[in-house]
Amino acid sequence: RHGLLAAAAATLIVIASDNYRLRQQQASLRTQLDTAKTELQATERLAQANQNEPDYEPVIDILRQPNALVYSLQGTGEALTSSGSLLTLPNHSEVQLVSHNLPVLPAGQVYRLWAVATQESDPMFCGEFNTTKIGNVQWQVPNTLCNATPFKVIITVDALADPPVPKGPAVLMGSAE
Repeated sequence: RHGLLAAAAATLIVIASDNYRLRQQQASLRTQLDTAKTELQATERLAQANQNEPDYEPVIDILRQPNALVYSLQGTGEALTSSGSLLTLPNHSEVQLVSHNLPVLPAGQVYRLWAVATQESDPMFCGEFNTTKIGNVQWQVPNTLCNATPFKVIITVDALADPPVPKGPAVLMGSAE
């Protein structure tokens, strides 16, 4: 009978010891999980913050050029509180828009850029875009004449399905500084 009690006591000690070890391991794993969750949340916040930060490198690259063109844009009509700068280089195919307070358009609508070569010229289609929350957009113009020092530039809101003729209301207008 003593042998049976000793075996039961030994088994109980082994089970209690194993149980203690498992609880310690569980506590350690919980701590590791909490640490990993905190790190993941911090990484996600950082990634989100970086998405909301404009990439000014293309702007800086254009401004470093001695022949950079900068068009100061003022809001009109419904977008009176909007403003921006359109940056480009003569005879290059890219333009860079840095806008302020220009809303992101719903699906089915786009902003369109028009260049007006002279006071008497008709507007020339120079591409379409939708802004982002950070207001920094770059795109290729379909014709290098769009960057050949136009008299003024106009940005309109149009339906995506509209043909490339000025149809929608102007939201930003400007001329070279």
